[in-house]
Amino acid sequence: SFQNPSGIINLPISRSIRDRKKMAVVQTGRESITEYQTIAVYSTHGVRYSHMSFMLKTGRTHQIRVHCAALGHPVAGDRVYGNAARDKKYFPTLQGQCLHAVCIGFIHPETGEYLEFRTDYPAYFAQVLTKLQTWDKII
Repeated sequence: SFQNPSGIINLPISRSIRDRKKMAVVQTGRESITEYQTIAVYSTHGVRYSHMSFMLKTGRTHQIRVHCAALGHPVAGDRVYGNAARDKKYFPTLQGQCLHAVCIGFIHPETGEYLEFRTDYPAYFAQVLTKLQTWDKII
């Protein structure tokens, strides 16, 4: 879980120097700001997973995934920036990353109207949350 239950991550992101196919926190990168809120933290056998909400203040490639991984809390199911072996151990049927835009809004470029769209979590993500709810709830 994150050090604080809510806050702002402000770490610059650019192409990784080590792997040009990935993004990374790089001091010479572009400003990247992610606001976060902890919804819940679950634990079992000394392992923790957090259910988080993120609000992007900038829109960099892989921003949430890079910020979370840089802080030592990768997104569950993220095969690029995450801990696939750990995730597979606790969620053997997990088929994707547990990162989903439940709400997206924008101003239509032609009409100027604000549009907002909401959706539920995909089934695989909901299954992970259901399993986590059987673990000890810390927050």
